[in-house]
Amino acid sequence: MRDKAKPTEPRRGASRTVSVESKPGRRKRPSLVWLKHIPWPLILVVMVLSGFIYGSASLTRMFINYLDQPIQRVVISGDTNQLDVARLKETLLAIGQAGFVSTDMSELRAEAETFGWVDTVKIHRFWPYGIELTVNEHIPVARWGEHALLSSEGEVFQVADTAEFGVLPKLNADEGHELEMMATYRDLSRLLAPIDMSIESLTRSSRGAWQLVSRNKIQLNLGRDRVGQKVSKFVTVYKLALQDKVEQIERVDLRYTNGLAVAWKAQQQKI
Repeated sequence: MRDKAKPTEPRRGASRTVSVESKPGRRKRPSLVWLKHIPWPLILVVMVLSGFIYGSASLTRMFINYLDQPIQRVVISGDTNQLDVARLKETLLAIGQAGFVSTDMSELRAEAETFGWVDTVKIHRFWPYGIELTVNEHIPVARWGEHALLSSEGEVFQVADTAEFGVLPKLNADEGHELEMMATYRDLSRLLAPIDMSIESLTRSSRGAWQLVSRNKIQLNLGRDRVGQKVSKFVTVYKLALQDKVEQIERVDLRYTNGLAVAWKAQQQKI
């Protein structure tokens, strides 16, 4: 009788492919360990500061908008004898519509200085919505041409009418010679003081020739150079030979190197 065949067993050491199906499992949770390393106190401080800064900026803008209303008052103090105060106030209030904060004070100062009599201006704001100007007026010492005056600093300024300043000497020269005219006027006035003669007008022509007319209507032709020396020479001759004849003198020509020529109201005579 045959023996039943035994089932074949796999050899030891042999390998075979086994198909394994993946089974659904739980999804791995992300690690939050990194959160422990965040400087939460610092972040909290930054957030609080950011909120404070933003809130402060908003409050600041609101406060500035509240302050920046049009200028409503203009107070002017100091020297205002000749200044048209009403017109100056009107002008500055118009510019001040830009706002109490926004209006540039240097712009207001520059505008005030365009007014003829204004020499210097100090300006500041005051609450509520006001500005104050302290004004110094020019001190006129001479008429300049037909429609202006000359200050003691040699600055020309325009005025509406020079008729009321007829007692001031009249200086005439091309533009740009204001300081020279003022200095020469002072020097010649000092030289004429010993003979009690004052200057009514002093003229420098475009060619540089000087002419002086005294209050007693004596005309001195001084030429283009050494005008101080020539006036000194006139004073010396005046004391020696002319002071008793002053009413007869019409004109004195001092352009000669040696001596001078006197034109009398009736005749001319060389001295």
